[in-house]
Amino acid sequence: MNTLLPEYASVLNTLRETAAKICKARDDTTAVINAPVRVYIDGGFDLLHSGHYNAIRQAKNMSDILVAGVNSDEDLLKNKGPTILNQEERAEILRHCKFVDEVVVGTQYTPDFELLKKLDCGFYAHGDDPCFNSDGVDLTKLFKERGMFKVFKRTEGVSTTDITGKLLALAEDSMKKDQQGHNGNQGSPN
Repeated sequence: MNTLLPEYASVLNTLRETAAKICKARDDTTAVINAPVRVYIDGGFDLLHSGHYNAIRQAKNMSDILVAGVNSDEDLLKNKGPTILNQEERAEILRHCKFVDEVVVGTQYTPDFELLKKLDCGFYAHGDDPCFNSDGVDLTKLFKERGMFKVFKRTEGVSTTDITGKLLALAEDSMKKDQQGHNGNQGSPN
C-alpha cells in the first residue's frame, strides 16, 4: 500500500466508512468492509502536464487503487475538440505514472454508475472546477447525490488548452521569422 500524506489518511478512512454504508444500503452481503477503496478518475490526459499529475496524485491519496479512464478520441472530439495524441498514446503515458494502478482506454466522456460498477469503483474523483458535458449536464451531480463523489483541488494556471495555445503562437512566430528571412533575401544579388 502507498504511503499517505497525513492529511489524506483521514480522508481514506472516511471513504472506507462511506463504502461500507453504501454496501449496507444496497444490502450487498458479498462486499468486504476492509476491501480496498477503488476510485475512478478520468480525462482526456492530452499532453499530460503538471496539473494532470497533481490531480492524479490527489485522487490516489483518496484511494487504495486508482483507476484512470482515458476518454475516447470520439467523445473528446464531441465534447472538447480534437486531441494531439490518440487515446492509445495517452493511455500508454498514463501506464507509466506511479500513482495510477489501472488504465482503461476509450472511456466515455460522461461517466455513469454502470461504468463505475463494471470497474468495481465506489467513487468518482474530479477537480473542484465545473464539469459539464456537451449537453450542459453536470457530470458530478448524480455521484454527489449518492455519496460517490470525491473532489480534489484543481491546479490553477496550467491546462492543455494553454499549452496548445503557446505551441501555436511559437509556430506562428517561427513562420513569420522564416517568411521575413526569405523576403529579405529575395532582392539580394547572387
